[in-house]
Amino acid sequence: MLLNIYASPKKTPQFVDESEVEYLGQVTIQLPDSDELIKVEVKMIFGETELRVEAKENYKTYASSFDFL
Repeated sequence: MLLNIYASPKKTPQFVDESEVEYLGQVTIQLPDSDELIKVEVKMIFGETELRVEAKENYKTYASSFDFL
């Protein structure tokens, strides 16, 4: 699963193609292969220079991180 990460100084940006919205990169979460649609809960934890992303599918949690440096 790929998640595109964007940032903006605006309090409530609506769309990624607005002015002052900057593309930062992607976070990849490795999920098991499945031919069916699966429900995934995504949690983002913001640190000083890192964004940690956790995806929970049923009772399994998969994690990845995005370094802002």
